[in-house]
Amino acid sequence: MQAIASLAAVSETEALQTGQALFEIGNAEDDFFVVTAGLIELSDSAGFHFTHDAGDVVGGPAAFCNGLSNYAAVARAPATVLRIPQQEFYDQAEEHGRLLRGALAFLSLELEGLQGLSLT
Repeated sequence: MQAIASLAAVSETEALQTGQALFEIGNAEDDFFVVTAGLIELSDSAGFHFTHDAGDVVGGPAAFCNGLSNYAAVARAPATVLRIPQQEFYDQAEEHGRLLRGALAFLSLELEGLQGLSLT
């Protein structure tokens, strides 16, 4: 609980209207974005589209590999997003082992899902 309270203290809330960009291709900052309400669509120049809803980390695992600069993110409905500075997240993870374990569990679940897709 302390780790989440600490992250909340360093995060910023962004309210987006339908069609408003969270970031453009090549302009993603070194932040994590968590959708708290609404829909955020992630897309790339090759035609990939994925819609994130409440509770999702925008970009999923790509966010943890500095891969968001290859994507654009746009609100597809009025949305609220938490912006967590990447360095602040890692600083909190050093102090709170459960935060790091939670991030690793998230990445493991995402990997399992991707592996399941590649097997079918």
